[in-house]
Amino acid sequence: AIIEATGRDDLRIDGIEARGLDEHLELIVDRTPRRNHLARSTPELIVRRLVERSEGPAKAVFASILDAF
Repeated sequence: AIIEATGRDDLRIDGIEARGLDEHLELIVDRTPRRNHLARSTPELIVRRLVERSEGPAKAVFASILDAF
């Protein structure tokens, strides 16, 4: 959305992507930039980790945030 808001179509996007979470709920990150690639949302993965590590009302709050992704 930020890139689209510039109104320009000549911007190059190089994405460093978080590929997921490992068995310990740590981010798996590919640090090699991919040219012209809008990377997966790292905040989404972090919220997913918060859901898995939380309990009670906090878990419900984080789950509702995750649903927004």
